[in-house]
Amino acid sequence: MTSQPAGERGLSLFDAVLLVCGAVVGIGIFFTPTQIASQVSSPGMFLGVWIAAGVLTLLGCFTISELGAAFPREGGIYIYLSELVGPMWAFLYGWSAVWIASTGGLAVIAMFMGENLSEEHGTLIGVGALLGFGALCALGLQVGARFQSLMMLTKLAGILALLWGGWALAGAPKDPAPLLESSPGSEAGLGGFALALLPALFAYMGWANLGNITNRLREPVRDLPKAILLGMGGVILLYASLACVYLHAVGLEGIRENPLVASEVARLAFGQTGEELFKVGLAISAGGVCLCSLILLPWITVAMAKNGHFFRIFGVVHPRTGAPLASLAAIVLISIGWILLADSDLVLEAQGQNAMIINTILLGGYLSALKRRPEFERPFKSPLHPWIPRLYFALLLSMLGGQIYGLFSERSLQDALTLLGISFGILLSGALVYGPWRWVVARADGAAQ
Repeated sequence: MTSQPAGERGLSLFDAVLLVCGAVVGIGIFFTPTQIASQVSSPGMFLGVWIAAGVLTLLGCFTISELGAAFPREGGIYIYLSELVGPMWAFLYGWSAVWIASTGGLAVIAMFMGENLSEEHGTLIGVGALLGFGALCALGLQVGARFQSLMMLTKLAGILALLWGGWALAGAPKDPAPLLESSPGSEAGLGGFALALLPALFAYMGWANLGNITNRLREPVRDLPKAILLGMGGVILLYASLACVYLHAVGLEGIRENPLVASEVARLAFGQTGEELFKVGLAISAGGVCLCSLILLPWITVAMAKNGHFFRIFGVVHPRTGAPLASLAAIVLISIGWILLADSDLVLEAQGQNAMIINTILLGGYLSALKRRPEFERPFKSPLHPWIPRLYFALLLSMLGGQIYGLFSERSLQDALTLLGISFGILLSGALVYGPWRWVVARADGAAQ
């Protein structure tokens, strides 16, 4: 084996686009509509939330594409933080991603997949899925990406069937509300629209992880922006279409009353068989996100190992397949540990706050670098540069404020403080171990030589 990038450096643009789609289109689009509908007062506002969140997400896509093209190495946000803000912030991101955020999120999705197929054996299925997908990724990036592309195309076929059935077969609500007419008793205004944007924006998340494998694309600088923008353009169109079908089939009130509205639309369109098939499709969708995560996340650990933030063995890739076997095994085993040993929901909710904080710091560092380093090369520039990165920075600040406002307005003071305590505790733990951890890593790598 070798610690240098090995194997094929040639993931096609097609597979990269489907990786972006597969990392985003999981379970969020099927669960968040009810939450969004409860915050808005009219069908037009409901549809507007999905479109507005898509446009705002595109700001992030352009911005991260600039960074990925400027730093075409494995590691994504970890590398961007290291280059623009400093190694400690990069370590905090990598620390929380490897031990908490990414692995805990992977565990939640694997468990959801398992329980959706069998409530009695959900844990066993979830663990088996992680082991199976991990073994598949160990065969190399090309193998994993091609299988993921097949799963994404299967997901797409199922969603297109739901769109057709929901529009053509389910029928319209008995009393469909005009797009801009408020529902009876609803007083939600612009404030409700702003709050509804948060779950919609989170339903669009996951696309930035493609930056973890930028240097594994055939043409890294050219293909990363194309893959992110094409993939997310397709996802936005898909989400807006689903929102239209939900409104057409059950109406805004029906969306509010059905926690899993897509299942209800499938039942109306195709009967009980459709509802059962939707459950299988939901498991496939969750499985696709698990596979995407195992394709993309280990490369954060690879980058950390190369920067002295993790043991050198985790930066080694297989000379023939190019698979980061040690890093892949670590992600799989830590995720299984979350499934077997812990309830990760509260910790993951707290980590969501941290992700917003770290991304805001990253964008602040980028905007600062644009001023301080006029020689800073950017092979890809978004339209209206630098206004798009500035708007995205403002969006992140607004989302962070909205998260904190929602935390204290919707929860008891004790629950809000507990969540914030866990959130800052995660960051503090990384800061406290930063020095000792680097010392341990350096000693271990020195002894291994």
